[in-house]
Amino acid sequence: MRHARTPTLLCCTVAALFAACSSGSSAPQDAAADAAGDAAADRAGLDAPPADFTAADAADALPDTLDDRVGETPGDAAADAVEDTGPTCPFGCPPGYCDEATGFCLFCDANNECPLPTQWCKGDLCVETFCKPGDKTCAGATLAQTCTQDGQAWDQTQCTDGFACQGGECIQTICTPGEYTCNKGLKHVCLPNGSGFIDAPCPPGQGCFVDVCAPIQHNLQVIFDTSSSMASIGFGDTVPCICPAGCKAKPFPACEDSLCPQSKLGLSKYVFNKFFDTELIAAVNLVITHFAMRIKYPAVTSCNNIMALGRGWYGLDMMASDWMTGDNGDHVTADGGWFDKYLYEILSVAFPKTYEEDTLESAKLWVNFNEEVGPTPTPCTAHTDCPGGFCAPDGGPKVCWYHTDPELRALGNTPLGRALFYAGEVYRKQIVVNGKKCQKDEDCKNRNYYCSAGGACKDPFASCRTNLILVFTDGVEEPPTSPSAFFNPRTQAKRFRYGLGCASDDDCFSGSTCTGGLCKNYPHPYTGGASVPTNTETPWRLQDYNGDPILITTHVIDMSAGDGTDNNMSIAEDGGGTYYNPDSLDPDALLEKMLSIIDIKQNLLDCVPNYE
Repeated sequence: MRHARTPTLLCCTVAALFAACSSGSSAPQDAAADAAGDAAADRAGLDAPPADFTAADAADALPDTLDDRVGETPGDAAADAVEDTGPTCPFGCPPGYCDEATGFCLFCDANNECPLPTQWCKGDLCVETFCKPGDKTCAGATLAQTCTQDGQAWDQTQCTDGFACQGGECIQTICTPGEYTCNKGLKHVCLPNGSGFIDAPCPPGQGCFVDVCAPIQHNLQVIFDTSSSMASIGFGDTVPCICPAGCKAKPFPACEDSLCPQSKLGLSKYVFNKFFDTELIAAVNLVITHFAMRIKYPAVTSCNNIMALGRGWYGLDMMASDWMTGDNGDHVTADGGWFDKYLYEILSVAFPKTYEEDTLESAKLWVNFNEEVGPTPTPCTAHTDCPGGFCAPDGGPKVCWYHTDPELRALGNTPLGRALFYAGEVYRKQIVVNGKKCQKDEDCKNRNYYCSAGGACKDPFASCRTNLILVFTDGVEEPPTSPSAFFNPRTQAKRFRYGLGCASDDDCFSGSTCTGGLCKNYPHPYTGGASVPTNTETPWRLQDYNGDPILITTHVIDMSAGDGTDNNMSIAEDGGGTYYNPDSLDPDALLEKMLSIIDIKQNLLDCVPNYE
């Protein structure tokens, strides 16, 4: 945009140009003069004069008479400049197409669009009307409209039943507006017009499961001590009778009244029954494991002593029940190997594969003070023919018998280290299966996971879930293992939470640091940290199928009379969890502590889902 210049500058410039044009100097001098004139014009904000510029042209550029400008003050010149300033169309705008009010060029063709979005090209002139001819839009969920050819009105069409407006067209609806299903953790929401779907996240801290947004569940694996000492009645421990009328035994195989338990095992099952009925249990995915047990046709079917009271339909001696069948000391068990084959020996309640599975009701069967077995038509000659059951006659040839109502019992030793290692393998194989190869969702065998486009199991909320182990025990590890051994319970708890050996701090977790090739310097609120497990055997940490760490916090509820307190307290410290040793076996106090463990307070902003 050019502005009005003062007469003095214009006159000087024109005079200079006139003198240059009328000079009779040589060519180099002419060139120098031309350059000087151009520079002067540039400094004045003017375009250089054309080559055929003459004195007459210069005279025409001057005011009609110099007297017209004589006597003007600077204020007069400034006012003239303001009056002369206004919108100017871009250079090259064809005559007749300049909108002097706005400075827009209204010429349009295939290469020149109209300057404003509300304008359209009519011929070669930009015009603005009520709407753009041919434009389509929706005036409502079922009302389509098209702009008329003159751009002065909308031509509306009411969509018929089963059709909705999308982009100004009536299209067939495929869903009910607002309704949604779940798709890989996201809401798969029907659009307001019913024409399709859009994926949207649930509120913070929630994911889409089945067909509803719900809080993201954490993972809890309970290791239930099923050693023979759990069947004790007054053997160094005080087991209160909680029934006002007095505790009385029940016939085999129950042996104890569910409302009046006599043993630590019975009291524990009494508390777990209440635990499973609380609302807070819905906050976790529940898995229950126990020490290795195998059912057998019992030689004794009475409740006349501690062994009969705790055994039920299990019939192995103490030493035979310590480890799982086939355990060869592997630090990582192979898929399809001995661990998977004999998993039933330690697993009460598996991780749910689908949301249709009611694992809570399955858990209650194990603590309902009732145990039943029944025959099947499957013939057998030995117990090995009946995995998870036993081989016995049923009024004729031998057939396989299995539990129809299982029960936690008390027999054998207290292999806490092995039990924790087995719990880690359950976590790795059933609970946190990130990266497991798959072709379809069902291959993941876990309701939190789906098969990703890359053919690997994926849980978009894996980083939001807290992984817990609750060791519910009544004594010290038996037979004992060295604190430096890989299968020591303290070693396993530390491996799950902080890591074992290390080359740098990156190999340690949860705030621990690498010191002398060992992950150390983590909190010891109970013992003061006088010692830490020194084992550095590999793998240093529990890993998922991607090789990423699975971080687990181990809590311990210790019902021992004190003989296992120090060691069990250290298990909780090395696992980053809490330790609870009740002064008395008070069922209400036990329940309160168990609920506090799963009452996880999480900052919802820390939960960042990883959607595909």
